[in-house]
Amino acid sequence: MNFFGKSPFRISFYGGGTDIEPYPSEYEGCCISHSINIGCFASIDLNVDKKIIENLNFKTKYIFENNKKNDNLFKIFNLSKKNFNYHLKYFFELNTGSGLGSSGSFISLLSSFINKIEGKSFSKYRIANKAFFYEKKILETSGGRQDEFASVFGGFNFIQFKKKNITTVKKLKPSFKFKKELQKKSLLIFTGMNRDGSKIIDNHIKIYNKNQNIKLLHEIKNLTLEAKNYVKNNDIENFILKINKYWDLKKEFNPNVTNNKIDKFIDIAKENGAYSAKLLGAGNGGHLLIFCEENEKKKIIKKLEKYGCSARDFYYQESGLNIS
Repeated sequence: MNFFGKSPFRISFYGGGTDIEPYPSEYEGCCISHSINIGCFASIDLNVDKKIIENLNFKTKYIFENNKKNDNLFKIFNLSKKNFNYHLKYFFELNTGSGLGSSGSFISLLSSFINKIEGKSFSKYRIANKAFFYEKKILETSGGRQDEFASVFGGFNFIQFKKKNITTVKKLKPSFKFKKELQKKSLLIFTGMNRDGSKIIDNHIKIYNKNQNIKLLHEIKNLTLEAKNYVKNNDIENFILKINKYWDLKKEFNPNVTNNKIDKFIDIAKENGAYSAKLLGAGNGGHLLIFCEENEKKKIIKKLEKYGCSARDFYYQESGLNIS
């Protein structure tokens, strides 16, 4: 028996920061995101006599041994009540640290494999919740509550983070024209810098626990609710322009999300025709999301390439995680 799966990364437009504990448990948060055609792939073969995990990006292979430290991913499979051998192979289309929710996407894929092996029906909520548990409680990584749900559900979503760790996903359904304009005006730029988002998120939590700037997270949440209405009313102009306000609020809450290089890249983009821009993910590296007219893209790309940046071709997709 063997399975193959693919899981998309996501672009988060609004609400990042309100999904990081303890804010959602105390006040509830929300975000708006869309899955994209870039993601990760994995296969798992159960017709083997050992437990093997293979990273195809780095060409590393780990074989499980009870008395030795191994790759942390074995911890996830060891939680299953069903004992089985397996050979897991996985591949990321982009490196982790991209700001596109890659780790949450990948752990969701592992969660779907375990769900399948244990003979359970395919439940998006169960798979995403389990993935969140694996990543935050077993692997003990820092991060928010949006990435697993964005990847599993796929498409254009308004995701709410409620108290008692309850997360709900509502599909956004703008007009065809809105979606066409969103794609046409989106520009994804790699800054040339991968980053460890956990350090930035740990600093976010410290700021929060000191009772500093919490009102800014409230403002981010309110802005996200406004953006939801922009989508509902097919107001692509305000949806794009208010990205600037969101980015300003995020920087004000935690200045460590940016640095001089990123600020310079955003300034260059705006000087050359961009309407709005923000850094994706936890911050301090990864990818920029820039909105501009289609005929301005080449000029912006050319200017940023001088500083080591590069454009990523992508498109927004409706499909989420899939295994066969």
